[in-house]
Amino acid sequence: MIRLLLGDDHRIVREGLKQILADAPDVCVSAEAQNGTAVLDQVSTLGGNDGLDLVLLDIAMPGVDGLEVLQILRRNTPHCRC
Repeated sequence: MIRLLLGDDHRIVREGLKQILADAPDVCVSAEAQNGTAVLDQVSTLGGNDGLDLVLLDIAMPGVDGLEVLQILRRNTPHCRC
């Protein structure tokens, strides 16, 4: 099972992606976040590499943008596919 975190500041985009991914039997949306800081908090809360397999990020989010989040995640959770 692939454990996924969705990071996007638009709720309707997150909901649409969840509906699409609901048809994939091997994917579980474990968490979602509406900004970069929340993505980092969720990754930390879920245990980084131990709690997540994949992070799907919007690069244009308010606050800490997706590109910054990506750099931080790659540095701190090198086995997570971002």
